[in-house]
Amino acid sequence: MADPTLYTYPSPLEGYQNLQPLPDEKAADGKSYVNPPAEKKSDAYTSFVSPITNGERGGFD
Repeated sequence: MADPTLYTYPSPLEGYQNLQPLPDEKAADGKSYVNPPAEKKSDAYTSFVSPITNGERGGFD
């Protein structure tokens, strides 16, 4: 087996160190967090990612 001590990996928190913490505001039901609206919809709502075709069949074979 490979020895994991021989490898180094970047921290999964890389790039998030000095950001503000996520809000802890609860929704009206008191069980879930408030999900702020997105600035814009993802392109995935209108087209498939490459290499899937966006032609007439729309990603289906």
